[in-house]
Amino acid sequence: MEIEVKYRKVEDLIPYVNNSRKHSDEQVAQIASSIKEFGWTNPILIDGTNSIIAGHGRLMAARKLKMEEVPTIELSHLTDNQRKALVIADNKLALNADWDTTLLTIELDELLKDGFALDILGFNADELSALLEPEQVDGLTDEDAVPELPEEPRTKLGDIYQLGNHRLMCGDSTMMHDVEKLMIGIYPDLIHTDPPYGMNAVSKSSVLKANYGTDIMGDDNPDVAKDAFNLIYGLYPDAKQIWWGANYYCSVLPDSECWLVWDKKAEIIQVQA
Repeated sequence: MEIEVKYRKVEDLIPYVNNSRKHSDEQVAQIASSIKEFGWTNPILIDGTNSIIAGHGRLMAARKLKMEEVPTIELSHLTDNQRKALVIADNKLALNADWDTTLLTIELDELLKDGFALDILGFNADELSALLEPEQVDGLTDEDAVPELPEEPRTKLGDIYQLGNHRLMCGDSTMMHDVEKLMIGIYPDLIHTDPPYGMNAVSKSSVLKANYGTDIMGDDNPDVAKDAFNLIYGLYPDAKQIWWGANYYCSVLPDSECWLVWDKKAEIIQVQA
């Protein structure tokens, strides 16, 4: 079906008497501001008798702007029931979407920096304030505090938590059974890991020493890192892999033309290939 946009006189369009969607004066003013800023980006949908299916708010905004004609799309092929259903669906389906507030805030910040008037976007002042200056919620404890070990831990070896699309396991990355249980047959595209590799990190860091007291188990030599690499590389040789601190256990690594070197003093990462 070809879609034809045709301008019709505002006075000829007939609002649907049973339209259940309400438009406040404030919202109509917002729609009018949007039309003035962006133009007509969404034609009014009508049936074969000029009765409005979708776009009652846009028609009200056009009247507020004293427009004589508006763009329309005629959907005369719809049955009576289809027309009634679309009147409802056109409004409800949009309401079923949600916001990624992190990305929304980024976009709003960029518009604001460029001097764009955010009041025409449809958000009220309180909503914009909450997005641009989100409330900072303080935690119940210090972010570096380590709780006392419970007599009976809630999480035990072998437990797996499903976190959205991610899986988190309490296990041993040097044990094939644990790795296979975690991966459930999925072949990874990328492995990015930082095993203990024999640098006694806690002893060398005043911050870590203050919080943990003792070194990380297995961080007194590179054996854990070697065992983990041999197992993971053996299971997934074709996956891209990034292993931190690999210079400590390079004896077990395959030949490679590419190394990432992090110069912490210079705060840069160099790629040697």
